[in-house]
Amino acid sequence: MVLSQATIYLAGAPKSNSAYLAIDAAMQYCENNPDVVIPDYLKNVRIEDKRQPGYKYPHDFPNHYVKQRYMHCDEIFYRPSNIGYEAKVNNYLKEITGDRPSR
Repeated sequence: MVLSQATIYLAGAPKSNSAYLAIDAAMQYCENNPDVVIPDYLKNVRIEDKRQPGYKYPHDFPNHYVKQRYMHCDEIFYRPSNIGYEAKVNNYLKEITGDRPSR
């Protein structure tokens, strides 16, 4: 009974391929830019190392968000739609960032 209710709920929920498109775009970006540089403060960061110079631990900031560079490019891979739950995600991202997700 529970599985049938979950199946019906998911079948009737608004659909989106935004997550798939984001993964595909990120993979294509990496294939086309094999020399992508990862900021040093993001490499092998463990909880006890979170205070590395340059790294801002998001959970230490309001709404668990802090603007910082995660990439050395201006690409945005995930673009939530304005339907279903993604509309809430989109609004939340705009609210905490002032406009767009951090890069």
